[in-house]
Amino acid sequence: MWGYLSLGAIVGWLSAPLLIAWARHLLMSVPQTDAAPVALATIGPTGAPLDGGALPHILPQLGRGWEAALRWGVVAVMPLALWRGATGAHHLPPAVAALALLACVGVLALTAALDGATHLIFAEVLAVPAALALVAGLAGGDWATLVVGGVVGGALMGTLYLVGQVRYGTDALGWGDVQLGAALGVIVGWPGILRILVWGML
Repeated sequence: MWGYLSLGAIVGWLSAPLLIAWARHLLMSVPQTDAAPVALATIGPTGAPLDGGALPHILPQLGRGWEAALRWGVVAVMPLALWRGATGAHHLPPAVAALALLACVGVLALTAALDGATHLIFAEVLAVPAALALVAGLAGGDWATLVVGGVVGGALMGTLYLVGQVRYGTDALGWGDVQLGAALGVIVGWPGILRILVWGML
C-alpha cells in the first residue's frame, strides 16, 4: 500500500504543472464577459503582468491560490486513486484501472480549480474522464449503469438549471454544472450519482 501511495504522490506532483498549463490554455480563449469578475486579471499581450505603457488585456486567471490548491489537491488524492485503481480493478487489468482513475482524478481536480477560480466548467475537459469511464464500462460489461448514471445526473442538474431560469430569470446553475452532472453520472454510474450529487453539494 505504501508503495502505491508514494508513487501516487509523485505522479500528482509531476502532473500538477501539466494541469495548470492546461488550465491557462483553456482560459486564454475565454471572453472577459464569460468569467466571474473576481477571476479577471489585467495582463499584457504576451501574458505577462502589465508594467507600464502596454495596452491592457483582461483575461480570466486561475490565480496563485487556486494553482496551489490544484497542485496539493492532486498530490493528496492521486495516491488514493492509484491504490484504489490497482487493488480494486474488478474486470479491468490493475494497470489500466489505475491509469484511468488517475486521469479521472486529475481532470476532475482541474475542473474543481477552474470552477472555483473562474466559475467556468469546460465540456472538453469533462469529456476525458467520461470517455475513460465508458471505455472501462464497455470492457467490464457494466456500461448500462454508467449510461443511466449519466442520464440521471444530467437530468437532475438540468432540472435545477431550468428551475433557476424560471424562478430567478438567470442562471442559478450554469450549463457547465449540467454537463458536470452528466459526466459524474457516467463516471460513477447508477445509483452512485445520487450519493455523489448530495455529498458534493454538501
